[in-house]
Amino acid sequence: MKLFSAKNVLASAIWAALAMLNPAQADDTEIYMDSLTAGGGATEIPQPKVMLILDYRSNLGSSYCSSLDQDCKNDMNSGLADTDPLLSDFLLQSDGVTPIPNGTAINELDVLRMILRWLFSQLDGFDVGFMINHDSSNSCEGPGQTNCSNGAYILNGFTDIGNSSLLTKLDNVRSPSGGSGAHTFQAKEAYFELYRYLNGGGVYNGHNGFKDYGSTTDTMNLDHSDNRDGDGNSTVAVAWDASIESGANYISPYDNGQNHECTATYAVTLFEGVTNQDDDSDGAIDEDMADVAGYYTGRDSSIALADVVSWMSREDTNPTVDGEQNVTFYFVADGRTNQAVSQAVTAAGTPLIDWDSPAQMAKKLLDVFRNIAVRSSTLVASSVPVNVFNRSDIQGDVYMAVFEVDDDALPSWPGNLKKFRIGEVTETVENTDGTITEKTELRVLDVNGNEAISSEDGRIAASALSYWTDPDNLRAVNPDRADEEPDATKDGRSVTRGGAGHKIAGVRTGAPGLNNSDVGARQMFLDPAVVSGTAAGGNSLVELRADYDLTDATDINSLQPLKALMNLPAIDTDENGDDQEAVNNLLWLRGYDVESDLNEYRNWLLADVLHSKPLAINYGSRDVNVDGSPEYDKALNPDIRIFMGTNDGFMRQFKNTAAGTDTPSATSMLDQLGTETWSFMPRELLDNVYTLRKNLAVAEVHPYGVDGAAAAFVIDNNSDGAIDHRSDAAGGCSDTSTGSYGVGSAYCDKAYIYFGLRRGGNSYYGLDVSNPDEAPSLLWRIDNTTSGFEQLGLSFSSPKVGWVKYTADGNATPVVIFAGGYYGGWSDSDGDGLVDSRVGKDDLSYTATADAPDAQGAAIYIVHARTGELIWKVEHGATTANVSPTEYNHADMHDSIPSEVATYDADGNGIIDRLYVGDTGGVVWRVDLGEGTSVTDGDAADDQRVNWFATRMASLGSDLRFFHRPDVVSVTDNGVRKDLVVMGSGDRAHPKSDTSTDNLFFVLKDNFVASGDATVQSRTTLSVSDLENITDSCVTGSEAGCSTDNLLSNGWVLDLEAGDAEKNLGSPVVVEGKVLFTSYLPSGSGGANSCSADIGESLLYVVSLADGAAVYNLSVGNFEGLPNAANDRYLLDVEGIGSDPVAVGPKHVLTPGGNFVEASGFPRWDVYWREIGVDPRH
Repeated sequence: MKLFSAKNVLASAIWAALAMLNPAQADDTEIYMDSLTAGGGATEIPQPKVMLILDYRSNLGSSYCSSLDQDCKNDMNSGLADTDPLLSDFLLQSDGVTPIPNGTAINELDVLRMILRWLFSQLDGFDVGFMINHDSSNSCEGPGQTNCSNGAYILNGFTDIGNSSLLTKLDNVRSPSGGSGAHTFQAKEAYFELYRYLNGGGVYNGHNGFKDYGSTTDTMNLDHSDNRDGDGNSTVAVAWDASIESGANYISPYDNGQNHECTATYAVTLFEGVTNQDDDSDGAIDEDMADVAGYYTGRDSSIALADVVSWMSREDTNPTVDGEQNVTFYFVADGRTNQAVSQAVTAAGTPLIDWDSPAQMAKKLLDVFRNIAVRSSTLVASSVPVNVFNRSDIQGDVYMAVFEVDDDALPSWPGNLKKFRIGEVTETVENTDGTITEKTELRVLDVNGNEAISSEDGRIAASALSYWTDPDNLRAVNPDRADEEPDATKDGRSVTRGGAGHKIAGVRTGAPGLNNSDVGARQMFLDPAVVSGTAAGGNSLVELRADYDLTDATDINSLQPLKALMNLPAIDTDENGDDQEAVNNLLWLRGYDVESDLNEYRNWLLADVLHSKPLAINYGSRDVNVDGSPEYDKALNPDIRIFMGTNDGFMRQFKNTAAGTDTPSATSMLDQLGTETWSFMPRELLDNVYTLRKNLAVAEVHPYGVDGAAAAFVIDNNSDGAIDHRSDAAGGCSDTSTGSYGVGSAYCDKAYIYFGLRRGGNSYYGLDVSNPDEAPSLLWRIDNTTSGFEQLGLSFSSPKVGWVKYTADGNATPVVIFAGGYYGGWSDSDGDGLVDSRVGKDDLSYTATADAPDAQGAAIYIVHARTGELIWKVEHGATTANVSPTEYNHADMHDSIPSEVATYDADGNGIIDRLYVGDTGGVVWRVDLGEGTSVTDGDAADDQRVNWFATRMASLGSDLRFFHRPDVVSVTDNGVRKDLVVMGSGDRAHPKSDTSTDNLFFVLKDNFVASGDATVQSRTTLSVSDLENITDSCVTGSEAGCSTDNLLSNGWVLDLEAGDAEKNLGSPVVVEGKVLFTSYLPSGSGGANSCSADIGESLLYVVSLADGAAVYNLSVGNFEGLPNAANDRYLLDVEGIGSDPVAVGPKHVLTPGGNFVEASGFPRWDVYWREIGVDPRH
């Protein structure tokens, strides 16, 4: 049975029509939508080409095992399911037909043939070739030689993987034992011969085989009928492939009449660990490959193997063919590698494939071909790859929200949530002095302990099996994309397989139910029509039911308020036609296939997670009682719940694992669930349902639902590590510190979450999720119709939580803080029902001014976490002044603020003292929240809010837009404390279309470290000219313009100039004096007329906090301790817009590409707990 086929057809004609109907996307979906429209017509892409290069070394003749009826069978089958056929059908003698009998010794070449026979039987859709190294004898190189061997030759040119000649050629190669001696592997010259083949150049070392296989006939070459190997066998059957030659030249595999502009070519070297004696052809290599010397290593005095690998990976190997024909390298080794090979692996940018058993090697080679197939077929212009966004970690888990864009421009995009684990992997490295070092590094691992992230592209590996996934119940949800789902037992990078998505009732098993009371039904809710922020127990949610009886007047009446929100088209049927459409919408939401068969369920029920991200809350071991005591052990299967918004309109909760028991067994503690506990839809999002349900290619913009990221406010009253919220008969909660029950909510631990809708609307919501096993209650709902929030724009600003002090009694108040949001959107200017123009900042030509400020979004809000009451706000006003205890105006705040706000506790007492945030007009704002003092008279004048104020810390250019939270750190500068604000600019709403702005990255020094200091209001606002531009003046850190003991006076600025239209589209992380941040390059992995969907690429920067100097030799893999250059500040990390770097424990940061950067002693960790005992709480 074939596992998959590398299907490579571009089909983008529909996009030409859509482009005439739709305006360009005015948000970051433009990186997908514009990429799809760039295809330009159907093009047949030839099959990927894979050259297998065999290191013909002495080990190939070594005995692997002595007999199949002994331990050999178990050794070979270890770790590979259903592998008896591997031995019975594929372990054959050199005739390729006869099985190797029991009692016969089996060598490594027998094992290799077995693996490749099995591998080829699993695959189609590839062109495969074989190369093998000549021996190295008499130091010859080039054509026209005699009596020598050197380099490598092509045993079989590229041919379809199903062609039997491939394996026949390999069967003809005898084991290097007896008189048929092994060959020295000369990797550099082997790759040069491949290069000559690809560009149709002259045969160079391909015919230098006079001494191969132990031949003693010096004047006869491999192809001579009388030539014999060391055992007396003819060598003709193992000579080069003459069919790919014409005279003295190769026939390029690209010269076969096909369009090879988008052909992908790969080189897989088998068993390479050591390369020797491969310098003979350096002169020819240097002549053919321009500037190859030092291409990777930086040492132009010689040509290293890594230089050749890097050159062929990045340069065009055949300029006469349209497009760029470069080579992707993979290396397979069964032991240690020397430095040259280790460096070449790094230069290739693909993982070293090591193996301990034949079965493991078979699996890993299959993984290589899977990744090749997926990459070749999903990065074509009509098919956008799955993109990983927004990683979140807790307790060693990594939760990844993934989505994919619909190929046909339909509005409904699938999404998923997948779980992996962080684990340690130990690698063996050979040092330059020959000593061996074991290095332990962190990796993201799947449920089988295999690496879950492909180092080739930073995406989930096609071979990964995520936690929560049932491997026995996977199927291709989208048969037309089956090439992305090559393994029936792995979910890999496929969005619509495995993960939490396939655990939702109705997808694989069970039924979604018509209402919440049906057996096994999904628990689905809406918010009530009227919300009270002061309701003692919160506002109960309304069941999202679809069992309306349209013959019942009560049901018809109760349906009407929901129907009014649905924006249904006019229905020209019977009198209940529009009511039935409303019910159909509700049925669709619950999971029924309304458009096809109501007796069936939709095949996927989880929508895209574009900007939301997984929020994990650890409720502790709530159900585990240790030794009969009321104390809880956090180590016993902590109850972790994951909250995530999706663009079908829901905020969802997922349960990580099954609960423990009083005496938990290993099974109950480790049961992986990933089940959806409940889903909540704000009723305002019902207006998207009809569009999503019909899923027609008429949506001018992608529908947005709950697209904002959530924040958690967790209060553990007794600090026992468990969020306990159990009801007794009196309606109270369990007080686990005493084992008794209280009678009011004051005894209960609290867990609240808050989220906005981002482009889904202008609203924010607060939910009480203190009891994760019950439906949440709604704390409050705020939108721009709520009194005091009229300036609220699109709710881009992710909420921040914390405590402030302002009251006369000096108590702390729990608050949620968010900025005014984004002023943007679309409009229907001619009233034809289709959007045709952009609003506000979505129009690149629009600029706000003091006289004409943004109509929405120029504000910062602080609200009570429990009630949603407005505590304080700053917004644009005619003058800069305090208006009331709850309002401050600033005349210069005229640009909307979509960024998350950075909160800063200057004195470490648990109270927020300052806020920092940038706006869409290049201004960085500082807000001072001076703490109240304890007084007893309660006079209104003691309300500290009247002394809160906002100031412009910096004005850095009206064309700069800040969309992401800055990082704020305290440092010592010449013995004096200073606060640094670290941030970068970039228009997140126009990642591709904004090509004229020169974006910058900043470290701003705030010299006013006393919060509430009135002199801050009169200080001079920083400008770019006040900052040291360290782009060129401070690269190595040792230049005169760099910082030594002291920080640069006002901070520094770095030009983002790694590529055209580079932007910072994420928040930075400061680690042990290093700044890590990502940038986005719109033209990255693809381009105009590219073979891949050009979604761009993200760079990871690592620079010095003090002066922006490069910290590592990132451009060359940090080899040899070379001096840093400007491009050593960054490296390519992942395709598309990368998520923010995530701090993992005290020493590591997880990058968007799945890599870990170590920073020893980094004291940072995601905090989910509020330490009790700081102050009383309101």
